[in-house]
Amino acid sequence: MTREQIILSYIKRDGLGLEIGAGCAPIAPKKQGFRVHVLDHCDKKALIEKYRPHGTNVDKIEEVDSVWDGRSYTELIGRRHVYDWVIGSHVLEHTTDLIGFLNDCDPCYARMGCFHSQYRIAGFVSIVFGQSPESGGSLTLRNAGKRSIPRGAVWNTS
Repeated sequence: MTREQIILSYIKRDGLGLEIGAGCAPIAPKKQGFRVHVLDHCDKKALIEKYRPHGTNVDKIEEVDSVWDGRSYTELIGRRHVYDWVIGSHVLEHTTDLIGFLNDCDPCYARMGCFHSQYRIAGFVSIVFGQSPESGGSLTLRNAGKRSIPRGAVWNTS
């Protein structure tokens, strides 16, 4: 099974979902009939401008429903307890606050939610301040009160 098939096997396809960081490769695209809201770091136009110069197929980029601006997800979206599932697409390797990210996802769920995240490994590792999030880098940044990674401090090897 592909990683997409594995993730999709756990979600309620007809349920309402939130995909965070779908970028140029959504797991549950609206075009395939998923009832999904997309939250990303910029709008569709900016995502196209970001990925096109790298030769990436930009046809899969979805309309972005909410652009993250540092607020909690429920504050940004304006609703609580509405989603049956949340997919984080390449979010964990870019967050400075893993605990805060998971806490932000929690009040998004309608009842018993289903959260899935894909994380790049095996040669496609993002490095934040020289550490990957699982090595404690996100705890250090959380304790320092950081909500986003400062520009120039990120080396992304992919």
